[in-house]
Formats: sequence, structure tokens, C-alpha cells
Amino acid sequence: MSIDVRSSKNSEYRKRAFNVPMHRWLSYYHQISEVLELAGRQPKTFDVMSSSDDPPPKVLLIGIGDGITPAILTIYGMQVTTFDITDTLSPDVLGDVKEIDRHFQRNSYDVIVCCQVLEHLEYSFFESILKQFQLIAPTVVLALPCNKIPLFTGVVGLPGMLLWLHLSFKRIKQKMSHSSHLWEVGTKGCSTSQIRNVIKNHFDIISEYPFLVNACHRYYVLGRKGIHNI
Repeated sequence: MSIDVRSSKNSEYRKRAFNVPMHRWLSYYHQISEVLELAGRQPKTFDVMSSSDDPPPKVLLIGIGDGITPAILTIYGMQVTTFDITDTLSPDVLGDVKEIDRHFQRNSYDVIVCCQVLEHLEYSFFESILKQFQLIAPTVVLALPCNKIPLFTGVVGLPGMLLWLHLSFKRIKQKMSHSSHLWEVGTKGCSTSQIRNVIKNHFDIISEYPFLVNACHRYYVLGRKGIHNI
């Protein structure tokens, strides 16, 4: 896929693409770096800096957003397919992620990227979507919001090193961090351990960590059970 946000006919799309705050760019960094690393984990390795006769890794991006992530992945030689339910964003494939297996064959992609999407759906769909993901691709980059209130994020200087410090606390009342969220990690019935256990029904967790500048966002890098060394 090749995206030129400058030529988009959707003015709102262009506005969001060219007014991206720093924390959003850092979120893109996490998504893109994880995909590049996972591409190297595939059975057929791919060096983005050298020519190869092997086909490029295939990436399925759930939620097109402002188009920056797929555009950069394409520059790195990835074959990107965007999937979204909003037709005005002109995704490659239009559809509902709750029925994503109706749109893609088994093992048709190397990596699925799904960041800040699933919390907009009822939690009851979470596991069924993961089950469908593991049929379509062996690896997934997943990001979910945590039900915390950030207090401070910054750099602490120590002799010979710099440390990122995150301070946050759990919300006393079960109020979502965003009005469009139906659930978050840490809300009732969606504790950190419960989310982790649901994921482990279908994937091995390669890594799990908070977003660099916002501990209220959590990343999960997943591999189909039994095929990755953790």
C-alpha cells in the first residue's frame, strides 16, 4: 500500500496527519520498531537495507488512523494492508474486526498491528478477535489503554545513565480515560492478569511493556503459541 496524505480528498484526514503531537509520533515508533523486529523473527528473514528475491513481510494494520504508520512501514519495504470499518478513510479492506476471519485466509500475513482499537468494542469480543488473529498471522503487535491517571513521565539522570520514570495511579472510580472506550486494562473484569490470561489462551507473550511516555498505554508483542522462543 502507498499512502500520500497530501493528496487525500478527506480534509479531516489531512488535518490529523499533519497535526500529530509528539507522544503520537513516539507511539508510531513503538509500532514500527516492533513490526521490523518481528519481520526478522519470521522463518524467511528480511533485511530492509538490502535487496532480496524473497517477498516482503506482509503486515495487516487494523485501524488506518492518520495513515502515518502504514506509510512508514511501506518505506521500509513492508507489504501493508489496511483494514478499517470507516469507509471515508479508504482502507484497502473495509470490514468489521469482529468478523475479520471472513476477509482474510489463514496464514495470509506475517504480522498484525492492532493499536488502540479493541477497547472501542465490547470486551466480550476480545478473545474471539484474538482467536481470529492467530489464524491469520503468527505475530501481533497489540496496544491497549490502562485505567490509570498519569502523574509524571520524565527522565531521571543518574551517574552514567538516564532512566525513564513513570508515575501514575489507578482510578478510584471506574471511569474510562476516554469517553469512547468501553473497557480498559484494569477496569472491572479486565484486570492486568485477566487480560494476560486471555491472551495466553491463543498467543505466547514475547514482551509486554508500558508506552514510553504514557504508562496508561500498554504494548503486547505476541507470537502464536509454541513457535517463538520467549
